[in-house]
Amino acid sequence: MATESTRKRRLGFVGLGAMGSAMAARLQETGHDLAVHDRNPDLKAEWIRRGAQWHETPADLAREVSRVLLSLPGPPEVEAVVGGEAGLLAGLGPGAVIVDLSTNSIASVRARASQCRTAGIEFLDAPVSGGIRGAREGTLVLMVGGPAEALERVRPTLDHLARSILHFGANGTGSAAKLVHNQFYICSEVLFFEALVLAEKAGITAPEMVDLLRSTGAGGVHAQLADRILERRFDDRSFALALAEKDVALALEAARSLEVPTPTAAAAHELLAEARSRGLSEENFWAAVEVLEARAGVRISARQGVE
Repeated sequence: MATESTRKRRLGFVGLGAMGSAMAARLQETGHDLAVHDRNPDLKAEWIRRGAQWHETPADLAREVSRVLLSLPGPPEVEAVVGGEAGLLAGLGPGAVIVDLSTNSIASVRARASQCRTAGIEFLDAPVSGGIRGAREGTLVLMVGGPAEALERVRPTLDHLARSILHFGANGTGSAAKLVHNQFYICSEVLFFEALVLAEKAGITAPEMVDLLRSTGAGGVHAQLADRILERRFDDRSFALALAEKDVALALEAARSLEVPTPTAAAAHELLAEARSRGLSEENFWAAVEVLEARAGVRISARQGVE
């Protein structure tokens, strides 16, 4: 078992998927001694080769650290890692801090925070924006909810991941900010898909429509990044459709609990859910345009090469 000084120095990281592995690698590059865990045992050899200390369960990892970062798919996984039979709370000591970098639900975050407080442990919800590239380069934006004092204790570590750390208030506000952020981005992207399909059906090629939207500025960031769609780069796994559908579902759950009408988000979620049912879960969520194409009986024109 680690000494107290080792626990304070070593950093725990749970969840080594696409985003998690990029963030963990960034932390290693900036000098952090990592203890890691992932439910996929196939990752063990790679992370041992990288010099990390691998642990078979979150509880085993927790006995070696006083700070743990999580990057997990959603609420069920966070709940199991934090409070499950072999979860972090079975090994962390009082005064430890858990930072949940996942996109999580407001209700789940508040439940985990309460569970941790009972054990004398601080919990921060700190979902991120900026994608895999931002994780690799340390330019993420973190949206944080939870005690300010706990944030200051882990800020030196989080600074290696982020160009901006925004503290919104109590537990749940960081997750709320991320859900609203993703609701806006994903659902407005779905509207962009609709526009391209409609233009194509009306006899205007998608590249022509994108050029117009770029010229007028009406297309915003969607038109600026449209070559991803025009070149049909759906195998880019930077934001899998399954995760996008989950994020919009969590935003809708929050809206219902707060009695906020979100008809546009509900319609976008219906499209994403249909795309999942068509077997597109592992593709980038841009692949949802294929559902609209199928409904309209048209395929948007492709642009060859990146401008």
